[in-house]
Amino acid sequence: MLHCFSRDLDIKEREVLNKEMSYLLKQKDRYFRLTLILVLFGLVGGTMLALRQAQHDPGLGYLAFAVVGLYIGIFLWVYFRNVKDNINRILELQAALGAGKVRVTHCRSERMVGFPELEDEGAEYFFEVEKDKIFFIGGQEYYSNSKFPNTDFELIEIVNPAQQVVYFDIYCYGKKLFPLRMIDESFKRQLLAASYYPQDGDILPGSFDDLEHTLLKKISEGL
Repeated sequence: MLHCFSRDLDIKEREVLNKEMSYLLKQKDRYFRLTLILVLFGLVGGTMLALRQAQHDPGLGYLAFAVVGLYIGIFLWVYFRNVKDNINRILELQAALGAGKVRVTHCRSERMVGFPELEDEGAEYFFEVEKDKIFFIGGQEYYSNSKFPNTDFELIEIVNPAQQVVYFDIYCYGKKLFPLRMIDESFKRQLLAASYYPQDGDILPGSFDDLEHTLLKKISEGL
């Protein structure tokens, strides 16, 4: 079974977004205190060192002042970049709270086949959701844990008003599901080199028991 729908944020999800925003605000304060300490240390200590150098060699003194300026500039750049990232993330979360919408993909399946990971593409799975209907998911957010993959799970996407995903989670309701088998690595390389490769969330028509043939058929359709 595969069911895709939209619903309102529940209390738990609102708490998760608010908790992340609180953490980001505290993190911004920590960035400010750390940067202030480092800049003051560099300004005082560096200036004293530069003045001492200038007494013996004016050229080294000027160089020391330049190094102090570079040191302070780097920390200020890092600080403002981190603050900008934090503010942008907070605005994203606020927009998602305002929109109050969640996209849900509910999947129930008793049979699953895995793809071997070749580089850093993450975990990839094919779930049989109906006869001749296969659901594919793949990415680093899908790595196996004590509950996932699962016989009954929901993919949770909290979106902003522009329908962009700002938060992702997986809710598991069934039992841990292990792959019936892993597709051969050489076959995956063949797909990667071809004109077709399944994308996260794809729904594939075809036989689950002859999955390689189903995928090869998609390649032929793309030629």
